[in-house]
Amino acid sequence: MEEFFLEKKIIFKMHMLMAIMDKYLDNFLKKEMKISFSQFLMMIGIKYHKGCSQKRVADFYKMTEAAVSRQLEILEERGLIKKTKSGNKREYSLILTNKGKKELLIAEKLSDNYIINFFSKTKKDEKEIINIFLSNSIKTDRFSKIGHCPIF
Repeated sequence: MEEFFLEKKIIFKMHMLMAIMDKYLDNFLKKEMKISFSQFLMMIGIKYHKGCSQKRVADFYKMTEAAVSRQLEILEERGLIKKTKSGNKREYSLILTNKGKKELLIAEKLSDNYIINFFSKTKKDEKEIINIFLSNSIKTDRFSKIGHCPIF
């Protein structure tokens, strides 16, 4: 029972940490770049998966297509991405515009500085342990294997 309590504490702390980082990066990027953290993440996804579809972005970030659609619409209105028709009449391929590439580069540098600062007091071996744990958890997608989240 003690071990289970520890596991619940770990999950809760992971959630809180992500919420804190999400909120900070969202506020910071909105102030500095006029983009939200989710728009930033979508731009990164489009950068590394040039020509990907809205559905692929939604699936990757575990978001609804409607939520992704609204964020992509904003990015397109600002001239940061471009939607082009793909082979499927109902799908668009997404690419970064030159303006989007430039703004993403700046946003990546800003977020990199935040991350470096955030982990500045964390020892290398601690970072490696955290990275291994998170990588293994994501790789095995433990929650989908059991069908539901046991805590919530």
